[in-house]
Amino acid sequence: MAAAPSIEFAFATVSQMGHLKPLIPYMSELMRRGHRVTIFCDGGDKYVRELEGAGLGPSSPNTTIVGVHFSEVRGPSALRKEVGLLGILSKGGPLAMASAPLYEAARPLPAVFVCDFFSTAAVDAADKLGVPVVVVFPNPLSMTAMPPQRDRTGLYLRARSLMVSGGEAVFARLLLLARNKERSSRGLPALLEQDIFPCATQDRLMVATTGLGFEFPCSRSPLLHFVGPSPPAAFPPLGPDLASWLDARRAAGTRVVYVAFGTMHTFKAEGVAKLCSELTRVQQEPGQDSIAFLWSLPADQQGFLPPEWAVLAHEAVQVYVTHNGANSTYEALLNEVPMVCVPTGKDQPANAARVKASGTGVVVPGGPAGPVAAALREVLADLPAFVKRIGTVRRALATQGGATRAVDVIEHVAACGGYEHLKPGLVRPSWSLALLGTAALGVAAAAVAAGALHRANLRPSPRAAGFTAGQRADDVECAAVA
Repeated sequence: MAAAPSIEFAFATVSQMGHLKPLIPYMSELMRRGHRVTIFCDGGDKYVRELEGAGLGPSSPNTTIVGVHFSEVRGPSALRKEVGLLGILSKGGPLAMASAPLYEAARPLPAVFVCDFFSTAAVDAADKLGVPVVVVFPNPLSMTAMPPQRDRTGLYLRARSLMVSGGEAVFARLLLLARNKERSSRGLPALLEQDIFPCATQDRLMVATTGLGFEFPCSRSPLLHFVGPSPPAAFPPLGPDLASWLDARRAAGTRVVYVAFGTMHTFKAEGVAKLCSELTRVQQEPGQDSIAFLWSLPADQQGFLPPEWAVLAHEAVQVYVTHNGANSTYEALLNEVPMVCVPTGKDQPANAARVKASGTGVVVPGGPAGPVAAALREVLADLPAFVKRIGTVRRALATQGGATRAVDVIEHVAACGGYEHLKPGLVRPSWSLALLGTAALGVAAAAVAAGALHRANLRPSPRAAGFTAGQRADDVECAAVA
């Protein structure tokens, strides 16, 4: 039987490591099948090292890395200071500005362009070239910390659910306006639907790195493919010193708690002190002396950033205190390491909500300033049950197919020259629905506020509870114990 012909594929991502990582297993799988891969990404050393660690460096005969120069100003806040809000809107929004260098760089003619969902300029370049696009979406389908639909009972949660639905409908319309502003500047036709995150009326084929068993069940477009997270085909090993330290902890029966908040979060000194206090409090408790902590901070803060996959794969690592970025969450799930979830923003609260719902970890209310010690204590006290549940979730995600399934989809698009045959026919949400969503948002916000006020009025005053003025509940409890 003749071997399948080699095909050229192109990948594009913005200058963020968390957006490059989900693409790497797909690149590796395409190369394993004999295809050629061109990668448009930041040409900085850390990005090239990440690709080299996966066997995708410049020395690979079937890989071409095109280093793209991105502006140092990337975040919405920094862009607002540089050009102002009107300047951002006039250029099509922050994603348009952040990914703009990809538009000029992307000039080969591959069979398919595979783009990180932030890389709107690369998507437009592919449209200009007449090349089909597959968008990779690594986040939860909803960016809120709402529980699963089945658990949204009671007036408060139903009102919040209505508010979230209305907000997402309005947000989708605003994204569509921004995308069409960006495309207009490039002489491209307007989109009928935004193409940044999945929705019922999406017109782009998207591959989502989540899957049922972890993601909440929902109706979805036939253009949205759940493939689950993918373990890396290759990854950087532990350094000899760290490997020896972890091996010694394992031999001694010491449980290692890994603490890491990704490469983007910056701790202030008081935040580090507070978290250290919470962690050492657990370590000093009776029966917890067999715990050791491995804390990773971004290189510019501490100079120590170990290879995360290799750390989580080590048998000594029993618990992961994490910010719940998408990559970190999936790496913990695939390595069956229960989590203490300390989200700080963006997609992290939504990831943490799914960890909580699946029973694979405990969420700390209030983020890094919250009661981390109590959450860690809860996980350690019932560690075998958490490990059992996380094993079930890992097996469920494995059935989604990972990189193998994703590349099957990408090859299908290449073989067919696109995916028009997969589209069910776009039903474009009208602006009246967005206005209805805005009205629902207002009503739901009022209901939530009324509910919060009602609960506040039901709380007993300190005097009614038997406290004297200015006395705290814990003061009374301590006095009673004494």
